[in-house]
Amino acid sequence: MSEQINKNDVTEKKPVQLMPRYRYRLGFEKKDKMIYIGHLDLMTFFQRAVKRAGLPIAYSKGFNPHQLMSFACPLSLGCYGYGEFVDIELEHPMDEDEIVSSLNAAMNKGMRITSARALCEGEKTGAAVVTAADYRVTLGIKADNTERLINELMGLDKMEIERTSKRKTKTVDIKPDIFVLSGDNSGEKTVLNMRIATGSANNLKAELVCEYIYRYLGIPFEPYTLVIERLALLKGGDKGFEPL
Repeated sequence: MSEQINKNDVTEKKPVQLMPRYRYRLGFEKKDKMIYIGHLDLMTFFQRAVKRAGLPIAYSKGFNPHQLMSFACPLSLGCYGYGEFVDIELEHPMDEDEIVSSLNAAMNKGMRITSARALCEGEKTGAAVVTAADYRVTLGIKADNTERLINELMGLDKMEIERTSKRKTKTVDIKPDIFVLSGDNSGEKTVLNMRIATGSANNLKAELVCEYIYRYLGIPFEPYTLVIERLALLKGGDKGFEPL
């Protein structure tokens, strides 16, 4: 006969008690000599700054714990960033102004925290929601009649250019990923303002737009003559964009 199990002898599993999450989105600027620090080094820089600032940063569980921190979108090497974002998770809540002042005291020249706000429960990470970015690019040339040039470009059916990724080169149409394009020719060099697709779904580099324009004009493209500034990261889509 099989033995009957006494329900009182069965140990019921208790639900796992999850620690409360205190998540914050930090806005920051990256300029001066700090623009030459790559994304991986930037992550290390922030991790050390958080430690120096004494923030109660939360760590992942497992054999290799790491700080719970995620950047909205990597910034290309050599680009200025004036509207960057990183999400962090703390073990207990802090005043937003205190987070900003504590981190800025631990930052190097060229890096500055501009804002901090507590994220709502269930709010997605910046990396999950960013869809576009605003750029200002100073070209290494002064293009004639910029307004006419922009109108010609935006009137094209396609803007095809070769793009290399994972050791493969293919021709892509970048026009659908350009939402806004305008130019200013009042200074010594032409300045372009653009809003382009940015994020995990579609990611168009401002440098690639400039390369297409140079080739369209029949001018040799020299990427190191560009001054690229990312002004803002945005979320949204066809119905409109808004800051993170």
